[in-house]
Amino acid sequence: MIVIFVVPTLKNIGPTRQLMMLVSALLKKKNEVHIVTFPRALLDNEKKEDFIKVGANVYEFQRYRRSIFLNALQFRRLLREIEFDVVHSHLFFADLVSALTTKGDRSISTLRSVPTEELTLKYGAIKGFLISLVHLWSVKRMQSKIACSDTVMQYYTSKRIETNTIYNAMPTSLEKFYK
Repeated sequence: MIVIFVVPTLKNIGPTRQLMMLVSALLKKKNEVHIVTFPRALLDNEKKEDFIKVGANVYEFQRYRRSIFLNALQFRRLLREIEFDVVHSHLFFADLVSALTTKGDRSISTLRSVPTEELTLKYGAIKGFLISLVHLWSVKRMQSKIACSDTVMQYYTSKRIETNTIYNAMPTSLEKFYK
């Protein structure tokens, strides 16, 4: 099986450590793993070498501040080269790029938070709310959605988005989604 993970960065943070667990588990079972990132700065991919050492292929695409569509075009070109089975995205930017390119076909999103809460704190009330609407649109286009907690699952259920809950999206629990 060939899995492409789409993430904004490979910073030394919780989602990156969780991604390493997923990648390691998949590689142990002789799957092929590709990771696509969209860093803004060199430090954004500080854990890149760790993923390469375990056997993942890592692609870094420049993040275009003015046009997400340029990033989607870069990613679409890569998808044409790799005969993938699943595209698994994590976090807003990656979910949006994935939604624009896969159109939901063979796609999974790991949902880690309530977007209105997270994004309004980060960007302010108006801009954060508008970005959260775009994120909801992106998530709706995914074939499978994995919530990391009951709170996140309840939020998406209230928005009429069906999710599966896998606490902290542990690798052994994800195997059924990759089949």
